[in-house]
Amino acid sequence: MSNKIIDIHAHLANIKIYPDYWINGVMNNIYKALNGKEDADKIVKALIKTTLNDFDCKKLIKSMDNSGIDKTVIVMADFGYGVKDMEFSLRDIYDEHRKSIAEYKDRLIVFAGCDPRRGKEGYELFENGINEYDFKGLKLYPPCGFELDDKELFPLYEICNKYELPILVHTGKSLESMKSNFKFPQSLKNVAKQYKDCKFILGHGAIQEYDVCYELPLMFDNIFLELSGFQNYISDKETEKKIRFMCENYSDKILFGTDWPMFASQKKAVEMIYSMNYITEDEREKILYKNARHLLG
Repeated sequence: MSNKIIDIHAHLANIKIYPDYWINGVMNNIYKALNGKEDADKIVKALIKTTLNDFDCKKLIKSMDNSGIDKTVIVMADFGYGVKDMEFSLRDIYDEHRKSIAEYKDRLIVFAGCDPRRGKEGYELFENGINEYDFKGLKLYPPCGFELDDKELFPLYEICNKYELPILVHTGKSLESMKSNFKFPQSLKNVAKQYKDCKFILGHGAIQEYDVCYELPLMFDNIFLELSGFQNYISDKETEKKIRFMCENYSDKILFGTDWPMFASQKKAVEMIYSMNYITEDEREKILYKNARHLLG
């Protein structure tokens, strides 16, 4: 395996930075997946407790080492706007990410989140995160309650233009309690056309949301697709066709991501990419490393 792999989509596994509604929503999804299995409550609580306790990123680094991953991008969604049960403010969450990666600056990169409805205070915090904490990109999570072409987002796009930072956008639905109806992909088309120097990475866009996203990189030079979530579709016969289409049409625009710790094994995700005997070594290298390296600068 290559030791030059970049995971463009992972998260801090720290329960303190997530609001109660998010944790409860994730737990409910796991309950449904267990489908009435005996001791489901015990299993779910143990899973959350053992998964979201990586307060110093040592588990993540160990996972990367075991997987041959050189760098991981930690994407920080802003789940806290208007939420009263948050233990940490957004500023606290920025600080927590800064502290968590401090020992591993050569291995970990942060894309900071900011809900555009925070206004000037949020814009300033995001820009400070770039200048003071060396954060390297923006994470947007529309299910929190906004559209990608909302005017409140324009100052954040301007900041990303200024510093030449990529923007990773969650695509698709999220928890049942969150916004589920969107103008996407038209909202993205609107801003990709207006902010041509912004590089938009569509989280889950390559496989999980393929049917909605696959044409966008053909239409816009500044739109890229990210693979996380593909783990659930690897045995689907259509997956090979989808990956071949993307490789044949825009092999420079596909990015490897795992969504760790939501998908627990980075190693298994890497192995899945290596098991794809229908892609060339050059295409594999682009997916695992070269494309992300180009975007990150």
